[in-house]
Amino acid sequence: MIEIYVREFLEITKHLSRDKGKKKGDFLLVEKDLVAELLNRNLYQTADAKLRYWRMLGWTDTDQNRVTRRAHDENGKPILVIKINLKIYQTLIKIEEEGSL
Repeated sequence: MIEIYVREFLEITKHLSRDKGKKKGDFLLVEKDLVAELLNRNLYQTADAKLRYWRMLGWTDTDQNRVTRRAHDENGKPILVIKINLKIYQTLIKIEEEGSL
């Protein structure tokens, strides 16, 4: 089952890093609704359940007891984002390239 999570995380992060998210340091910030929409395409679990696993595995940086991080858009309006750890993403890509996945 972990392989399914890894592959989905890699594909979604790859897609979002093209032009959907905002890179900030070692993280990619993306609005939660956009990530949830992508996660709901594969309905083996709900988007929130998958995001909880992402949090537990350290793939995202979140506020305490949440799957999101509070941030502000360009106009200062509060928004909920998924803060994806790009170092973890790059490590998983390397593992995949080595054929270990």
